[in-house]
Amino acid sequence: MNLNPYISDLLYRYECVIIPEFGAILTRNISAVIDSGSNLFLPPTKELSFNEQLNQNDGLLANHI
Repeated sequence: MNLNPYISDLLYRYECVIIPEFGAILTRNISAVIDSGSNLFLPPTKELSFNEQLNQNDGLLANHI
């Protein structure tokens, strides 16, 4: 079963998605930045990180599927 679409959808709405017995994918919002030196506008983004210690099922992914 391909979980990618489900995880992607949940990461859009939540900051943390736990994949049972694997780990958690965490997101952090980064605000937009204006670089006046080079006249660049960098849009807001999300930074992803992974934590293998958060691996107990919280039911979010299972309920979404």
